[in-house]
Amino acid sequence: IKRENSYYPKCPEESCNSKVISNGANEWRCDRCDKTYPNKSNRYVLQASLQDDSGTTWVTVFGDQAQILMGKVTADEIEKLQETDLDKFDAAFQATQDKWFRFVLRLKTDEYQEQTRTK
Repeated sequence: IKRENSYYPKCPEESCNSKVISNGANEWRCDRCDKTYPNKSNRYVLQASLQDDSGTTWVTVFGDQAQILMGKVTADEIEKLQETDLDKFDAAFQATQDKWFRFVLRLKTDEYQEQTRTK
């Protein structure tokens, strides 16, 4: 699992997963909700390499499913570790390696600049 950009600041509304932007005054703006909040939460967006007998592929894992991969460590806790204890931050990601999981993947194709891509 890539450690860089493993989470993003999200709207604190439970039903909204939109990214929020800091306005510099300890407030967070959600354009989707059209509101400003005094706090934010974080949401995982993990880039993970999955491997089986047929090969290896990179996938993106969001939210609750990503938290399962991370051993129930929340994205908010990961942010705190990244800011205060890089050894524990790295250990949280290291603990995910060489584990067995069962995945159900959803693939879609789109066309970009006349090329078909699988996402």
